[in-house]
Amino acid sequence: MNVELRTSNPHLPRSVFSSLVALPPSLFPLPSSLLLLLAIAGCGGDAYPLASVSGTVTLDGVPLAEALISFEPVRQGEDPDSGPGSYGKTDQQGRFSLKSVHGEEGAVIGAHVVRITTSELKELADMGQGIEPSKRIPRRYIDGSALRFTVPAGGTDQADFALTSN
Repeated sequence: MNVELRTSNPHLPRSVFSSLVALPPSLFPLPSSLLLLLAIAGCGGDAYPLASVSGTVTLDGVPLAEALISFEPVRQGEDPDSGPGSYGKTDQQGRFSLKSVHGEEGAVIGAHVVRITTSELKELADMGQGIEPSKRIPRRYIDGSALRFTVPAGGTDQADFALTSN
């Protein structure tokens, strides 16, 4: 299926808008701020080498099912574009595999800020439905302040994150 991208706003960067359009429907439960971060990080196209990344997420030693995980490349040197972000969702055993926002398997080789959350729909009194971060996962894992990961050139199946609720 071919989709032609048209926008009446000439100030909207085509690559950011294209990244948002290209996201799979299974990603839409992500909070809008996380979607924006992934889209902005995706402005680099195919110029960045990717490596396969998979692993597990646990919370207090228990596999964390249905968690949303994002890898945001850290800017290197003077280049303001760090490459496309990657995302994944854990299964019932807490396992995940990453895909770039362009749909390719893996993540950009190098350092990343990692964010992990679950999202729960909550009825908002005045605005219909909205998405809010889970109360189960501490904010330090959601805001990117606690987790870093370096993707090796050969990829890894050991991107494991043992989260604690304290």
